[in-house]
Amino acid sequence: MPMPKRARSPERDDPCTEGHVRLHLHQMPSDDTAGADPLRDAYLEIPIETIKTLCLSPLKYLRYLGWSILGVDGHVSATLQPGTCLPAEAIIENRKTYYYIIDEEGPLLAMRRQVVDLEVIKARTAVTSSSETWSEAPDQLTHAVRERDIRCVFTGERRPLCVALHLIPRARGDEWLKCIISNRRGMDGEVDIDLDSIDDVRNVLFGSVSIERFLDDRNIAILKTPNHILDIDDIPHTQDPRLSLTPNTCFPDGVRFTAQYLQLPDDYDTLDSVRHIMPNNSDAMFKTGTPKDDLPAGIILHYIYGATAFKWWGKHSALLADFVTPRPPAAVPKPMGHPLKKTNRQSSRIKRPGGALEAPSDDQQGEQTTGNAESLDPLDVIFFFWSNTPTAINRYRQEEERLKAQISGWAENVAQEDCHSSA
Repeated sequence: MPMPKRARSPERDDPCTEGHVRLHLHQMPSDDTAGADPLRDAYLEIPIETIKTLCLSPLKYLRYLGWSILGVDGHVSATLQPGTCLPAEAIIENRKTYYYIIDEEGPLLAMRRQVVDLEVIKARTAVTSSSETWSEAPDQLTHAVRERDIRCVFTGERRPLCVALHLIPRARGDEWLKCIISNRRGMDGEVDIDLDSIDDVRNVLFGSVSIERFLDDRNIAILKTPNHILDIDDIPHTQDPRLSLTPNTCFPDGVRFTAQYLQLPDDYDTLDSVRHIMPNNSDAMFKTGTPKDDLPAGIILHYIYGATAFKWWGKHSALLADFVTPRPPAAVPKPMGHPLKKTNRQSSRIKRPGGALEAPSDDQQGEQTTGNAESLDPLDVIFFFWSNTPTAINRYRQEEERLKAQISGWAENVAQEDCHSSA
């Protein structure tokens, strides 16, 4: 299938913003007759000061972003030339463009439209890109999470100011979660391959209502270290004391779950202004003696981290518009059981120079929905990338082969029965 022709976006010829760096996430295949054209890539534009507050090794952090978003291993380079991996200790430069170069040739480089259909998955899970519905955790799950976490894992606040919070929204459903797990299998040796329920305790944590809001709006993401890229010591520790000490809890041995502000919430303009709610780089505490296998799943946290980064820093994802065919949103079925509560998240907002966020104008909305695909839900974007890794594609092919074998066997049985009947 020939690669679709992608239009160049004049916006992407603009130089990188002062105080930021760019990280290009997708390169065209080497056999593309048009050649590698970074202006056609999805990329991130990230404030340097924000990077420095989140990681002590900025180049490793850029590599982690590439890995968590694309779902394949790679390295950071200053050029598109092979074999030009930058050392982890290199200093990032203002307004410089970097490239996340994937380490293996594979189907990812030649993404095919038929590899995955997001709408099929959404139909199975009753989820649409524009769905803003989050449902409450069942009582039995809330009890199990409270037994593990006791209080808010980041602030120590207690009930009734805390709730059980799904990391991947419960409305996404089990099928969505299973696809994420299957598509990432074998990546880093820590995949929770037995995690098959959206209500699994490893997809939930106990948090205050403020943490709920920050997670809901994607202001914060939770970084699990060590992971495939980052070590525990790569992440700074908060200098502020914990807001409230929780008896019978401790920091897990040899692992950190660190809440980081990728974008300050509305009405807050500095990290100091949110210290009284939750300081940046706050580490989670869990009930003493909790087995590591019962803690929040790393694969889920990496998925959410990549989606959060893409939400705030992702630019010009017109690449995705070529492979995700727009369809009318499916109707969300009536909720069963616990009532649903609505959040008022905007799928697309624009940052003003002063740091506040405002809704886009009608003209800007038109630009976003025609060719840029910027209005895609970040969870969909990362799901799409992860679904186009060599591991994911091999899984799809194996499933197709099994299905063909079943159909062939069924057809043979029918033919034999017809022969016996006619005889």
